[in-house]
Amino acid sequence: MYGPAGQPDPSAGQLSRFAGLTVMVLPAQAVSAVDSLGWRSAGGGDKALLAALDSVLADSLSGRGLGTQWAFPPALRRAASRNPTYVTDPSAMRALDAVRVALRKRDEPLAEPFASQLRALAGVSDARYALIPLDLRFVPNGPGSSGRAALRLAVVDARGAQLVWVGEVAGDPSSTFGSEVLASLAQRVSDLVVSR
Repeated sequence: MYGPAGQPDPSAGQLSRFAGLTVMVLPAQAVSAVDSLGWRSAGGGDKALLAALDSVLADSLSGRGLGTQWAFPPALRRAASRNPTYVTDPSAMRALDAVRVALRKRDEPLAEPFASQLRALAGVSDARYALIPLDLRFVPNGPGSSGRAALRLAVVDARGAQLVWVGEVAGDPSSTFGSEVLASLAQRVSDLVVSR
């Protein structure tokens, strides 16, 4: 769903209709190379940041009561390892490019091979929708040294290979990088699904 003039509209509770469904949460896809704050290196680099983001998102969403119904990256990886000839490892799926193309061509299905990979993963996970953390950015808060983490997300219909929603959330401001930077971001993502 898009807000005015086709812009993402990420307000609290906007994704509440997915709270009662089985939703796959794919592994976080990318960290922006632009980082004037130096938080990419402070966070241990891209691989460590993406793993930490996956973990805090799972913890936060589980804390809102979604832990038994939603499928997080570790469960998706296990499902893929049990079905290696049928399902692609979710860490190897390239969602970012497919979603970027879908944003430009909204009436067309998600690009291959991502659409087929996602459909297969949905089949073994008994899920129709997927929440995809697309790209993590660290943005300055204006003049001074504080900044915040921002995350662009998408929800896609795995069976229909369609983009359903795209939006961006930002965490609380911080003067330095620490675990609270990603934790506040994860709380904002959870607010989209289950309001506090």
